[in-house]
Amino acid sequence: MLNDRERAATVEAAARLHRHLRIDLTNLSPASEDYTAVHRLADAVVVAIRSLTGEDPEWMRPAPAHLLPASAEKAEADVAGAFSPGEQGALRRQAS
Repeated sequence: MLNDRERAATVEAAARLHRHLRIDLTNLSPASEDYTAVHRLADAVVVAIRSLTGEDPEWMRPAPAHLLPASAEKAEADVAGAFSPGEQGALRRQAS
């Protein structure tokens, strides 16, 4: 059984491997057998990290709410408040 330090080191090594594999995937054709094999290996790393920690890997966890983008409605309201009604109309016409 791994102690806490060994478990943390193993998870960090697995995370480094996963980052490397994801980079490799960008250089491979999705139709290739190599892509499929590397993708399966990357997925296996995720499963192993979940097994070791009982949690999703850090890169799969939801971002804190203060880091998430604003909703489309809020973004539109923010933009609307920044422009006069005439400017808003001109922007809508340009977007159409």
